[in-house]
Amino acid sequence: MRYTRFGKTDLNVSVITAGTWAMGGERYGEMDDEQSIAAIRAMLDQGVNIIDTAPCYGNGHSEKLVAKAIKGYDRDKLVIVTKCGLIFDEEIPGTGCRRNITAPSIAKEIDDSRRRLDMDVIDVYLVHKPDFLGTPVEETFSMMQKLKDIGKIRHIGVSNYPVELMKEAEKYAEIEVIQPPYSMVDRKEKAVLEMRRAWIWA
Repeated sequence: MRYTRFGKTDLNVSVITAGTWAMGGERYGEMDDEQSIAAIRAMLDQGVNIIDTAPCYGNGHSEKLVAKAIKGYDRDKLVIVTKCGLIFDEEIPGTGCRRNITAPSIAKEIDDSRRRLDMDVIDVYLVHKPDFLGTPVEETFSMMQKLKDIGKIRHIGVSNYPVELMKEAEKYAEIEVIQPPYSMVDRKEKAVLEMRRAWIWA
């Protein structure tokens, strides 16, 4: 397995991540929890050391599966990434999640995630998406920085954020990790990757 530095952090992570979106079960058809746990463990046994999850993946179910999957492994050797800002709501079509990145919502979400994951500190905490509902960037990222300062999270990141919003967020918190929607078939977020490259070579 190859490893690389994770954003601006001092974390050394595998180049392959254990993603758990579909394992949440909602809107993906039937999923077998034991097979999901076995899949995560098979990846860990082959050197993968980073797991990505989120509360809206099955209304917290994915996070609970991660907690079960990592039992018996050395927690200090794993990097657990989860997110805030998408709240499960079965009334909403598509993802089934509504957006909320207000400070009170984030404060509640972090404690719910810590409970489901059965851990005191989350390694990397991402704002899942901008809400575009008028929540001030200062409110969101001042809360994220507060969570880091009080020791509930180790590193702050963003997912699905454009460059201009990330630059605004950096006025209020140290953004150390970015997770853009980028693939071989969708390269619209090239500017985000260029920003990351500047981090590496700075």
